[in-house]
Amino acid sequence: MRALLYVRLSKEDAKGKVEGIESTGVQTADGKVVIAQLGWTLHSVQVDDDISGTLIDRPGLDAVRAAARNHEIDVVVVRCLDRLTRLEAARTMALLLELFDLGVRAYDYEKRRFMSLSGTDGLLTYVEAMQAEGEARKASERIRSALRARARDGRAVRMACFGYRINVACAVTSTSSLWCWGANADGTLGQGMVGASTPTPVHVQVPVPVASVTLGVDHVCALGTDHSVWCWGANDLGQLGNGSTAAQVPTPTRMTFH
Repeated sequence: MRALLYVRLSKEDAKGKVEGIESTGVQTADGKVVIAQLGWTLHSVQVDDDISGTLIDRPGLDAVRAAARNHEIDVVVVRCLDRLTRLEAARTMALLLELFDLGVRAYDYEKRRFMSLSGTDGLLTYVEAMQAEGEARKASERIRSALRARARDGRAVRMACFGYRINVACAVTSTSSLWCWGANADGTLGQGMVGASTPTPVHVQVPVPVASVTLGVDHVCALGTDHSVWCWGANDLGQLGNGSTAAQVPTPTRMTFH
């Protein structure tokens, strides 16, 4: 079995790093021992150091997904579910589903068990996801406080609905203009090009005033005030609804309904 070892340590775990409780070195060493004991082949070790599990855009996690999509691995090995993600419980389960759908299992080497989404084991996985979510609540509250401050200043007045594995955020202003920020690997910022991520909101030139926006896995769709629908970003599965499966469409494209 081809195993990818994923290791993560957040900035909030500084004490653990100093004491060596959860250091990336300890996680890597322990994980390699377990993989060898199980007789699996080590594909690679992916590390996200000083990166919070509340973040979705993580280089190490992106590498895990890429290996899974390319069918290079059979199992992802982590110390515990908390190392894999600290998102909302539903998003955590969705991440596991994403891996499972690609034929990749997840293994908790601390508890020496595969993670499951069915039966009693599935319930246990969900409880662990809820615990991880609790750890992320303080960070979430800081984000909400910042958004409330922006609203009071007359800036972002309405945020997009989020799905799982979202690396981009968008907001519709009171003047019906759309602004996005974050990852742009698939042209999700709608700037007409694929490129590096940006932490600063950029204006998306949708041809009509925008009423609302929704984020997909790696694509974005906006609803115009005239009820037209415009989408952009990843399109390898035809998710933009434009009649093609071009890998990426970095410019807002109108969907046609027949």
